[in-house]
Amino acid sequence: MNLNMTYRDLYGEGNDNDDARASLPMKIINFAKTVVSQNRRRRNNLDLSIITPRIIAMGYPAMGGGIELVRNQMSDVNHFLKQRYPRFRAYNLKRGFEYDGLLFPDGVVYYKMEDHKPPVFDYIFHFVDDVERYLTFIRDGAVAVHCKAGKGRTGVMICAYLIHTQLYSNPRQVIDFYGITRTVNNKGLTIPSQRRYVYYFAHLKRNNLEYRKHRVELVGIYFERLPKTWDSYMDSKLNITVKSGGEKVHSGSSKFSRETIQEDNAAWESDQSQVTVDYDPYDPERCGSQSTKVVSKRCFGWTAETPLPLEGDVCVKLKKNHGSRLGEIWFNTMFCCDIECGGRFHPGDREYAYPNGQSLLTRNVNNRDTTADDVVLPVSEEWTQDLRTWFAPGEGTHVETHYKEMIAEAHRAGHVEDEYNAQRSELFRRADLVNTGQVTADRPAVNDPCSPSVLQLRDGENVQIYEQCEIDYAVKHNTLPKQFRVFIVTRCVLDERSHTCYQRNKESNSCYQGETVITNKETFQSVRLGSS
Repeated sequence: MNLNMTYRDLYGEGNDNDDARASLPMKIINFAKTVVSQNRRRRNNLDLSIITPRIIAMGYPAMGGGIELVRNQMSDVNHFLKQRYPRFRAYNLKRGFEYDGLLFPDGVVYYKMEDHKPPVFDYIFHFVDDVERYLTFIRDGAVAVHCKAGKGRTGVMICAYLIHTQLYSNPRQVIDFYGITRTVNNKGLTIPSQRRYVYYFAHLKRNNLEYRKHRVELVGIYFERLPKTWDSYMDSKLNITVKSGGEKVHSGSSKFSRETIQEDNAAWESDQSQVTVDYDPYDPERCGSQSTKVVSKRCFGWTAETPLPLEGDVCVKLKKNHGSRLGEIWFNTMFCCDIECGGRFHPGDREYAYPNGQSLLTRNVNNRDTTADDVVLPVSEEWTQDLRTWFAPGEGTHVETHYKEMIAEAHRAGHVEDEYNAQRSELFRRADLVNTGQVTADRPAVNDPCSPSVLQLRDGENVQIYEQCEIDYAVKHNTLPKQFRVFIVTRCVLDERSHTCYQRNKESNSCYQGETVITNKETFQSVRLGSS
């Protein structure tokens, strides 16, 4: 099969974007649409991006009037897609927003995903399997994925699929490729927990592992650096809520006096301070406190009176006085234990750090000097096959040039920077100090969360360390100090159950509502995933 498309057939603007003859009210609406899209790329007056020739990311297709007029209109989306694709299927990730699956030729798949949060981890596998099955059976088909804005939740799922197809050799390249093709400033997938879940998926793919809902016990949650701004209050509280599988398993608070906050900041700011330790859970070969498993020389926190069971997706919410939001951390328990996930899981942005002033999407050139010839194009078999079977001879070269120029421009504009590792290098430039202080206690007491203490791991315990730049909401709104760190200590439950592969059985899985099994390539109907 060869569709003999030209570059302009798929990527050309056509006449849909002609605003010159539009009425004044329509021009105002079109301007408002551009404002609502913020940094997202637009095409044919739609909040929509062609990520690869067969994968589209877009804002949700609205069908109402009023304020909905500034969003993509369902009729306009269908018109755009039908002009370019013989067949297409939609994936709706926007919780609480459903529409008739018959509005799209090959139906709609619904995933009830919360805004600004990662998906239920099972959803990623279902999405990847379903998209692969559809694009394999329907060789002239495409998929259109949307949440609300068509950026974060949409990005998690699309990046996971592109990692599955091995679009690039490592997931950091895939995330940046998506960011560049979806937005004008490479801010496609920015929420730390959403990026973390993409790296989780990549870790399993790289190690050829099945996902398991592994059970762990939560020992405690600890933190360094009380916010200096809190000393303006007579008393300040840090409220911690822990949810596992959507159910609350812990809720508590630590109350700090103004004196405690001032003392803590003074201790950290002292030139003689030895509170920063060199323990690194991601590098067991490092020296110093690695041997004593001292995680922190000065921290506060909460120790569970009896360890709490956690399984699957876990959310730790941090709030201050009166419930004001500070930040959230999402993680999956399978990646708390080395034995379960094929070795230590490393934070992806740290593991795939970019060379200084360069990126992995170019060939040994400073970002600001990048030309189209320096760009590293996708290498997957699916990418190559799509260029060969969808486009007329010679047209695939124009498609490649389109992506090369887009990626090169993002580098020249300074949009492909290793912000994560640059921030860590600046904040923890003293992190290699060898601690010589004597350990007098190994963690905050159960009934005394407001006194500073050492944190030392006991046998069988693991720790995940989250810095401010890895905490949702906090990194964007600066609700916590840049040096703030959270330590989540868990213990693996290594029983027979934990070693039994968790099967993604749709009939028994709680996230399942119903699915029409595809029996032939001509039958695709709406499916829904997510609890009611």
